[in-house]
Amino acid sequence: MKKNWTNIRDRWEREGHTVDKTNFLSIYAETHLQTLTEQNIKAAFRKTGVIPFNPTVITPEMMAPSETTSIHMTTPARHTTPVRQMTDMIADYLEHQQVAVESASQQETEGDMEVDNVPAGPSSTPFFVRSGLRELATTSASFLIDNSPMKSISKPPIFQPAKMSPRKSTSRYTGLIKRPVHSAHESDLRDALMESEGRDAARKEDLILVQAGAVISNLYAMRANKQMQGSEEKAKNRGKGKKRLMGDGKAKLFTGDEFYGLCLDDEQKRQQELDDAHERRDMQQAHAGKLAEWKKQNDRIKERNEGKKVEYNKAVAAWEAERDQAKAEKRRTQWTKPKWREEYQPENLLPRPKKTTADADVDNDNEEESEDDDNDSEQRFNS
Repeated sequence: MKKNWTNIRDRWEREGHTVDKTNFLSIYAETHLQTLTEQNIKAAFRKTGVIPFNPTVITPEMMAPSETTSIHMTTPARHTTPVRQMTDMIADYLEHQQVAVESASQQETEGDMEVDNVPAGPSSTPFFVRSGLRELATTSASFLIDNSPMKSISKPPIFQPAKMSPRKSTSRYTGLIKRPVHSAHESDLRDALMESEGRDAARKEDLILVQAGAVISNLYAMRANKQMQGSEEKAKNRGKGKKRLMGDGKAKLFTGDEFYGLCLDDEQKRQQELDDAHERRDMQQAHAGKLAEWKKQNDRIKERNEGKKVEYNKAVAAWEAERDQAKAEKRRTQWTKPKWREEYQPENLLPRPKKTTADADVDNDNEEESEDDDNDSEQRFNS
């Protein structure tokens, strides 16, 4: 598939065309037809031993367990590509160092050691290190070895610590170590076992320290990434309300994706502002209608209260005349003084309609004066 795609793409470009989203499917279709042929499909089934059935395709060597001398560790969680690249590079470097030390010891023993013949050490850059860095540059962590400034989208690879058993106070070989020895050979074996147990414990301690440092580094990187995101967001929003496509003063490629995105954002923003203005206008009109109806109803209430007030004033005047006459005749009045609220029950004015939003403010000076008059009338009626 890869070979056919390369050939067809190169032929397409030699003819003066470019591969883009408009013609990708047509080019891939030709690659698909050339690759997934009947012969290739049958060969794949035959190679894997499916058809015809051939269990001997999977050899015992393929199913054999990993050798104890393997330096590569398989963890429960699959690490990201950058972490695997660095792990392989470190393993190759350690192996290279071991070969260098053995070669130097052998030459020193033979007495003809030459500095130029010693394999590259830590001070030089071996080929596998350069190759590992090139591989790292093709991953999501390429920004780590790039000279360009980092951005918040450049997130470090996530480290998944391997699961380890807790530290134990006693070794699983304690019973074997405490057994009495009966020969020098058994004594040497016991000493070797104790030495191996000590090395394993020390390596486990070192691994725990390394993992703890990696976890702390991840926490630091995540916090720094959040702060970087905040700084970029502030810089992005700075001067956002100026309605300028090129407010930063930098040159823009009019046919580029960045400028096209700015145009889309500006158009959406202007459309949103227009929609908000229409919505505010509709809300103002609706509020004005409610306000007009509120005034009409309050005017009717005022008229009814005015009529009741006239009747109340007449009743009070009649009671005052009766009071004066009773005082002159030195007797009690025949009825009590009329009570405004209990007997005439004036109606309260309706509350002013509230605005749904702060943008629907349609008050003006005349309406405020009218509201003040309404409040004065209500106080006068209720007094």
